[in-house]
Amino acid sequence: MDNFISWGTFGTFTGAVAGTAALTQLFKRFVGIDPKWIALAVSVVIMVCAQSFAGGLENVRSVVMALFNALIVAGASVGTYETVKSAGNFIKEK
Repeated sequence: MDNFISWGTFGTFTGAVAGTAALTQLFKRFVGIDPKWIALAVSVVIMVCAQSFAGGLENVRSVVMALFNALIVAGASVGTYETVKSAGNFIKEK
């Protein structure tokens, strides 16, 4: 295994969600907008790059599918963050 993270990793659902979550947490400190919009932008970049490196963006259908997948990845990333955040608040209260 030469690379810890590769474009093939970002091409999987889990890798894309993890990458989106990590980069969103990094960028939200520097950008003054809602982190949900940052997650959407990051997921679009990740999915379009992963699609272009893996199979290419040959036609409109592959671009639309990459954008649709980016919406799913952004939703999963934000949902994961909200779940972890609420679990942390639950633990603090006890």
